[in-house]
Amino acid sequence: MIKLTTREHEVIALIAQGLSNKLVGDKLGLAEGTVKFHLRNISKKYKTRSRVVCAVRWALDGQRRSETAPEKDMTQTKSLGQR
Repeated sequence: MIKLTTREHEVIALIAQGLSNKLVGDKLGLAEGTVKFHLRNISKKYKTRSRVVCAVRWALDGQRRSETAPEKDMTQTKSLGQR
């Protein structure tokens, strides 16, 4: 799986929602050029030039991560009301 920085995750998550670079920048408090910079880095990591392919691969990576993550054993967890 591809390792992205926290900011790259934030950018590609908004791109995956269909936001433009300008809107991503507005939401994250970044200049549009900075969003493009992060998107270029993401594109290099995913070895594609398409923002759509980046978003799809990012989503699929997230799906794979959640499928392979160990499940938390909730039977051992006490609720706040139980002591």
